[in-house]
Amino acid sequence: VDKGAQQVRQICEAFNLQINNPCAILMQETSREFLTNQSNTKKYEFFLKATQLEQMRKDYHAADMSTSTIKSIVARKQKMLPDMEKKVADCQMALDRAMQLNHLQDDIDRLENEYVWSIFEQEQAKLASLQRKVKKLEALRDRKDDDLVAAQRDRDASNERIHKLGDHITRVNAALEEKEGE
Repeated sequence: VDKGAQQVRQICEAFNLQINNPCAILMQETSREFLTNQSNTKKYEFFLKATQLEQMRKDYHAADMSTSTIKSIVARKQKMLPDMEKKVADCQMALDRAMQLNHLQDDIDRLENEYVWSIFEQEQAKLASLQRKVKKLEALRDRKDDDLVAAQRDRDASNERIHKLGDHITRVNAALEEKEGE
């Protein structure tokens, strides 16, 4: 049944058949009878249905009701509009502040990085200076070690000479004592 009603509706729409229009079903004899026997009120109702003015009146009334409903909705929404605009402005200000804070945070991060790098570079410069001083001191120590080794060799050589001279003096003294004792 559902498919049949749907098919009938599709056929009526395709061929633009107006089955609710009383003129579509009135025959010539029936129409003559209707026009002679019916009251003016019935004839007027028939006229309204036949010309679809009744349907237009209903449609116009529905459109009028929709228009008044829409106007009341628009009026109510327009009353809300200043509050909504204020909320939008507040939200925009909050967004602007948040973006400023975000930019400030980016600046802070950038400056912190620059500060850390500057400290790093200063410490690297100090380290390089200390490394140069260490190299100079190591070179000085190496020279002093070489001087110490040379001085120790000289001392050892001098001690050996002193020892030899001491031995020689002892022999000379012994020889002198022998000669004196003779």
